[in-house]
Amino acid sequence: MRAKRLVFVAHAFVSAALTDLRAAVDSAFEGTEFQPLYADSELVDGHILDRKIHPQIERSVLFLCEISDPSRASIFVEYGLAKGIRKPCVLLLKSGSRPPSDLDGYDRIEYSSHTELTQNLRRQLPWIRSLLAGAGYNEHRVGLICSTTSEIERDAAKTQALARFYQQLFAEFERVPLCINTCGAEPLRRAFLDAYAEKLRCWSREQMRSFEPKVRWYWHRTARHGFGYQPPCFESWECTDRESRTLDEALGSSAIVALAGRSGTREQVERLLVEHKRKGSTLDLRTRPLILLAWFGGTISELITERHEELSWLLRRYDTLEPDREFDDWFHEDRTRMLASKIVTGVHELIRRFTGG
Repeated sequence: MRAKRLVFVAHAFVSAALTDLRAAVDSAFEGTEFQPLYADSELVDGHILDRKIHPQIERSVLFLCEISDPSRASIFVEYGLAKGIRKPCVLLLKSGSRPPSDLDGYDRIEYSSHTELTQNLRRQLPWIRSLLAGAGYNEHRVGLICSTTSEIERDAAKTQALARFYQQLFAEFERVPLCINTCGAEPLRRAFLDAYAEKLRCWSREQMRSFEPKVRWYWHRTARHGFGYQPPCFESWECTDRESRTLDEALGSSAIVALAGRSGTREQVERLLVEHKRKGSTLDLRTRPLILLAWFGGTISELITERHEELSWLLRRYDTLEPDREFDDWFHEDRTRMLASKIVTGVHELIRRFTGG
């Protein structure tokens, strides 16, 4: 099943936009890889801008903004959010309208009727695709749910070996057009920060700009572990609490990988499985695969063992990654490097299989 690439559509909430404008946009993207997403497509508990619109823009590959009515200040707040997180943006303007002076220098798609809007949008699809490619934007992010096992935490040498594995995993991600979402547990967090510090000493400013969005940290202020603040060196996303952090990270990912882990890692995985089953949920693990790897033991290994029959529909999807197998050669650097490469290659191929690109 091919997953659609979400396009967030910002517009004034007036009757004509809710009917004619949306119908025009929907028609333009019908039969393509894109799917329009509107602010009222989902319901959330909390402030609409912080808890809904911002995450929706985050999950989208493109921000489409209708700016014909300059009095609608909320539209420009959303546009600022999209620009602030470097989301590719396309402006729509009705013929005869004047854009705000600050936006007058940006290319836009103009239209005199909603029929013409559909036609012009369809005509500009090649340009939109090149805009995404030219910006270096890749919507495919991998959510990493991983930490240490209790056994490893009692063994300093194993903890160091796992940290080295995470550094190797990170290096493998740099070689593919995939970005990373994570809540940043030890020693994963330390490995990534060490990798950042190493690059900071030798990379140019342009290289650092391209590197920083590679990792996105999900965090919340009430956390007792992990980041309790916005790390300055990686793209950050603040969540309300632990539960919303898990869901936001998953919804912002094309695939989720869970390996090793303490009880908190298993809690996150089980939370995602419950959300997948919930009626009306936006998390569908049939199109956004959850990858469970028992390679390093811990709670994920226990989960697979205890609920193998229930989870078999997931495990069958990535059998080439040997999800049931555990490895004991913690200290063999070449072996762990090969495992890191196999994870990233396997996940990349799985995403390509699910999304067609």
